[in-house]
Amino acid sequence: MKSIVVILLFTFCSFADAQVKYRVVDSITQSNHTQLGANEQAIFKKILTKRNRMHLQKRVDTTVCDFTFIYESYNVNTEENTLSEYYFNQNDSLPKTVFHNKIKMDLGTYFYDDYEDYFSMTRYYETFNPMYYKYNKLLPYQTLSYDSLIIISAGCVVSEEYEKERAGRLVKEREDKLNGTYQILTMIDHHNNRFVVSFQIPSTKYTFKIRRYNPVWDF
Repeated sequence: MKSIVVILLFTFCSFADAQVKYRVVDSITQSNHTQLGANEQAIFKKILTKRNRMHLQKRVDTTVCDFTFIYESYNVNTEENTLSEYYFNQNDSLPKTVFHNKIKMDLGTYFYDDYEDYFSMTRYYETFNPMYYKYNKLLPYQTLSYDSLIIISAGCVVSEEYEKERAGRLVKEREDKLNGTYQILTMIDHHNNRFVVSFQIPSTKYTFKIRRYNPVWDF
C-alpha cells in the first residue's frame, strides 16, 4: 500500500481572529490526512483524536507567543499516545510554557537541576535553536525525526563489557519503540504567519549516539 506523507507550508497575510491559528493547523492536517493510505489513516487518526481530548485548540489559540512547536505521536505496539507543546517568545532560548499531555510543566524544575551535565544533554533539544532547526528542515516526505542520543549512566568503576552490553540493550529498546511510532510535528511561526505540518512514519534503520554519564561527578 502506498504511503503518502505530506508537509505543507502556508503563508497568510493576516488573522481574522484568535482561533485562526488552530483552524489553519487543523485544516492542513485534515486535508493531508485524507491522502494517506487506509492503514496510515487509521493510525494517524489515533493522534488526531487525542487533539480533541487534550483540548489542544484552546492552548494554541490563547497562548501568546512567537513560536509554537507541537509533537504528537502514537505507538502501535504499546498504544502510547503523546502530545507535547512548546511555546517560545522571540529571542528566548527556553520556552515560556511547556505542556505534556495537557499538563503544564514547572519550568523551574523541568530545565534546572543539580545534575547540570545530564540536563544539558537531555533538555538541550527542547530549547529554541535545535527545535527551530529541526522543524524548519522537515521534508515533504520523511521517516521519523527522532532523538538519537542514548545515555549510559554508571558509577566510577564499570567494565567495558558491561557498558557495551548495556548500550546494546538500550539501543534495542529504542529501536523497538521507534519501529512502532508514528508522529506529527507542527510548527507555527507567528511572526511570519508560517505553518509547518509533517506526518512521519517509522524508518527501517536508526543511528544512535552513545554517551557515558557519571552522576557521581555531576554536581
